[in-house]
Amino acid sequence: MSVVFTICESSTSGESFVARRACELVDRLDLATTYSTRQPRTAEDDAFVFTSRDMFERMIAADEFLEYVHIFGN
Repeated sequence: MSVVFTICESSTSGESFVARRACELVDRLDLATTYSTRQPRTAEDDAFVFTSRDMFERMIAADEFLEYVHIFGN
């Protein structure tokens, strides 16, 4: 059985730190990988894997995502 935890906060509130620290402390806990088809912003951190729309659509068809959403055409 798998359990999914979601940590949601406003931007720059520290949720990334909390999530990384939880993974250090809890056995078998991993962070999800976030994909995006948009272009990276200047000084973007490594929170996303940027990919083409074509690859993203293939990943959707292969049921590789837990969830996905279209936002602003991406």
